Amino acid sequence: MPGVCTSCRDPAKVLLFGECQYDSCAHQYYLNTSTRACRECDWSCNACKGPLRTDCLLCMEGHVLQDGLCTQGCSTGFYRDGDKCLGCDDHCTECQGPGQCHMCQPPYATLQGQCVLECGRNYFLEASSQICKPCSSDCVLCDGVGRCSACRDQTFLMEGYCTPNCGHGFYADQKTRTCHGNTHPPALQVNGSLLVPLSGISPLAPSLLQVRDPDSPPERLVFQLVQIPSNGELVLFRGEEGEGKEGRDLTRDDTFTWAELRTGRVRFRHQREKARTGEFTLRVADPELFSQPEIIQVQAVSMQPPVVATLTPLPVESRGAMATITKSVLQVDDPDNPADVLVMVLEPPRHGRLTRLHGDRTLSRFKLEELSREQIQYIHDGSEGAEDGMVLQVNDGHSYRNILLQVHINQKAADAPQVMSVPMTWVKEGGMVRLDKKYLQTDYKGVSSEDIVYTIVVSDGQPKYGEVVLVSMPADGPSEGWRPLLSDDRGFTATTSFTQQDVNDGTVWYRHFGSDSNSDSFLFQVSTEASQVIQSDAQTFTIGVLPQSPGFPQLAPDCDLQVTALEDRVTEITPSALSFVDSETPSEKLIYNITKPLPQGQGAIEHVDRPNTPVTHFTQADVNDGKILYRPPPAPSHLQELYQYSFIGLPESLSVYFTVSDGEHTTPELDFAVLLLSNHQQPPVFQILDPLLEVSLGGEANI
Repeated sequence: MPGVCTSCRDPAKVLLFGECQYDSCAHQYYLNTSTRACRECDWSCNACKGPLRTDCLLCMEGHVLQDGLCTQGCSTGFYRDGDKCLGCDDHCTECQGPGQCHMCQPPYATLQGQCVLECGRNYFLEASSQICKPCSSDCVLCDGVGRCSACRDQTFLMEGYCTPNCGHGFYADQKTRTCHGNTHPPALQVNGSLLVPLSGISPLAPSLLQVRDPDSPPERLVFQLVQIPSNGELVLFRGEEGEGKEGRDLTRDDTFTWAELRTGRVRFRHQREKARTGEFTLRVADPELFSQPEIIQVQAVSMQPPVVATLTPLPVESRGAMATITKSVLQVDDPDNPADVLVMVLEPPRHGRLTRLHGDRTLSRFKLEELSREQIQYIHDGSEGAEDGMVLQVNDGHSYRNILLQVHINQKAADAPQVMSVPMTWVKEGGMVRLDKKYLQTDYKGVSSEDIVYTIVVSDGQPKYGEVVLVSMPADGPSEGWRPLLSDDRGFTATTSFTQQDVNDGTVWYRHFGSDSNSDSFLFQVSTEASQVIQSDAQTFTIGVLPQSPGFPQLAPDCDLQVTALEDRVTEITPSALSFVDSETPSEKLIYNITKPLPQGQGAIEHVDRPNTPVTHFTQADVNDGKILYRPPPAPSHLQELYQYSFIGLPESLSVYFTVSDGEHTTPELDFAVLLLSNHQQPPVFQILDPLLEVSLGGEANI
């Protein structure tokens, strides 16, 4: 168009409104640098910079500048800062400024104005708003309101919330800091007995103990030892399975866990010197409530059964003869508890019987120790027949074995006399004592008492401090209780031989010379008039001497210093068995002191007022009043259902040593004998003491 300028010659000028007189563009115009011409900005711009007309620097009122454009509002991901729109933080779609994000791009969530992938501790994600919201003040981990899963110190998790106190019916687990409901106490049930090897060790099996608790898991249960074991100890090992680690003995109120029980770390150790049967008491805690205490029975048993090492027929030399069961005939070994092994005679011999050496009591049972020491013998009854036999059962309390022992008898008739008594008595110093059949009793099949002869061995066998004499009794005097006068020697005849009939008639006496000695003895053998060659083994007759010192307690007349005890009951020690007198001292002041009590396993002397406790001292008045007793030892544990007491393994007589004192004078140590009489030797008794037979008038009734 004519007269319109399109380009300026002066490079310092800009073309504006068709003229080249301006140094810069006017307001709301921008310079096109290639043509040096001013161009009008977009209507929304208050100022712009080009090269486009929409490249705004300032916007008109009602608009904001965002990325060089003027718009009526900021777009998503931007916020308004004055008249400008600035970008939000990364992953934020709505914010009010830096670090003030209100909404994030999924999968990001808003946490205190920031966009995060995980809310972290103390917060949980509200899925509807994608906002991390705080847990309650004491909660460390949660996934919603009232859904806490871990609490801070000093508080405990209870049903989704944190509390400083769990309250009644709950207990606080310090490890997990959680409250557990606990309204039901645990219930403990014992399944059977604990079997442990003799002197050995065995784990306490979980199957032995059954625990039920509806509101406590097994790992929360704790076992408590209420009463320690009576025949051993419970040991808790530190290592797994108890291998290679030192154990700790548990004492009263000590505890162990179910895990320790399950892994075999709780074990029972039997003590050999203790009984084979025992018990201990446990209860269970959960850990707030306790079960009822339960008793666990312990049986120490032999895990190694008896072994028959030798078994051959027993040879017997002749009819009526004896034969010892030696190891070459029968040898039974038990590697772990030979002292506890019992041999029962299940089927006795048909033509003989078993006895102990130098004894006459027929045996129905005996100990393995006696068999091993060759203390058991077979006595043939003299009948014809070359064969006999018996069935023995060897029992160690846990396992058993039956043995058929055959007997071969050589058919020749001969045997030796058998002394059936215990040759021992007491005599006062310088006094006399009758050697009656209580001390000298010999049995010889088919031979009368007149033909059984006792012979004192002449060489070194005669008494040293007295003599054996035959005493002539007055024809008109009673034999019972009669004693010869020591001042009259006319009726005494010293002898070295006498018959069983002399003994039975009471004419055989021992006379003490009065010399200072505590005891005397003589050696004798028994034979028959018909066969002087066949004699018994030599035996020793022992006479204890009681000193007759003035002022000392004296043995009462006719006191035997021995008592016969029955196997199945407690036996009273009467004054006829034990009695001392002192003219200046009443019976309640005469004190017996037991210096050597019966060894363990042989029973005990007891006082009625203190049963099952061995007495150490008592008075003559106690004896006179029937308060002193002998209690036999208890039967082995596996026989106690049949017998309360038992003489198994005991000799035929026991000895208790004692002194007697009147407070001023004390006797020397004396020996009191307990003669043992087994069940089969006892006289028969009525089981019904007052039998009553009812019968109708004119009728009949069975007896």
